[in-house]
Amino acid sequence: MKMSQCLIVFFIVFSGFSYAETESRQQNAHQHGKAELAIAISKEDVIIELHSPAHNILGFEHQPKTEKQQQLLANAITRLKTTDNILIIPKSAQCKLKSVEVESPFSHKNDEIHHHEEEAHEEAHSEFEVIYQYQCGDNKHLTNVNLKPLFENFPGFEQLDVQWLSNNKQSAKTLSINNSHIDF
Repeated sequence: MKMSQCLIVFFIVFSGFSYAETESRQQNAHQHGKAELAIAISKEDVIIELHSPAHNILGFEHQPKTEKQQQLLANAITRLKTTDNILIIPKSAQCKLKSVEVESPFSHKNDEIHHHEEEAHEEAHSEFEVIYQYQCGDNKHLTNVNLKPLFENFPGFEQLDVQWLSNNKQSAKTLSINNSHIDF
């Protein structure tokens, strides 16, 4: 599958997941410590998408007010962009990172979008979205992913609900610091 086809499948399959999660969030209280991760694997490409409350990453969900909070945000974004801080992929799969996108509810890119909601940030539940795109030389060796680094580098994470889709399989699993390994 080409990357564009993989993306289409990824968004079709996981849009239902995201919609269900949005509906669930609207019905249930926002829960710190929990997050969602979606993984799409095609012949050569892997896309990993993380959705998390800002509290899991920063320890707060409001616009950074102090110099210390601004530095915490900058450091968190840097750590999220360094995939070794998030996950471990088997070296035998020969995966090379193609891109990382980090969307922070507090980034300057979002200022224009959220300007009218600035006051709402004080009370709102803010979320990060991170997308990792890999190109792998040998996906048949992509048999697992370990997310222990995520739990170790961001102790606000307690539970990670993961769904994945490959050319021949799809499944889901809930991970924690003591159970942070996915086998495909």
